[in-house]
Amino acid sequence: MAIRRTLRFLLIGLALTAAALPSPRLIDGTDAPATLPKPAIVLFWAAWCAPCRAEVRDYAMLEKAAGDVPLIVLSAEGGTRAQNLLSNVPPTHRRFPADAKSDILAAYPATRGALPFAMAVDRKGRICARHAAAAIDAGTIAIWRERCGR
Repeated sequence: MAIRRTLRFLLIGLALTAAALPSPRLIDGTDAPATLPKPAIVLFWAAWCAPCRAEVRDYAMLEKAAGDVPLIVLSAEGGTRAQNLLSNVPPTHRRFPADAKSDILAAYPATRGALPFAMAVDRKGRICARHAAAAIDAGTIAIWRERCGR
């Protein structure tokens, strides 16, 4: 029984890791229609998430670790307040829901509806790494850049 359960979790993990990237309608920090680039490292963010806000305060350090792989901040909420709180993130690296009623966390099932959450997307648009339950660090981003950014 334990072996069957372990195998089931491994198969679910593989399915989630290789999952195709959802495509909800997004805009960037200039209000232009946007998508997530491929490859990319994506930090899911919300103003109400204290670890997310701390993570974004370190954006410059995290972006340096990402190197040539774009580091995108995907906000679960739109509006002026979110834009202002993300002022240290370049506008072209911000993503917001195009529709204020859109639930970004529900659109990306890999998040399981929880923040903080980060993921790496490979050149084929597949989720190739994920990190949940704590703010991500520059070392992890550097590893993802090598593993998923090529």
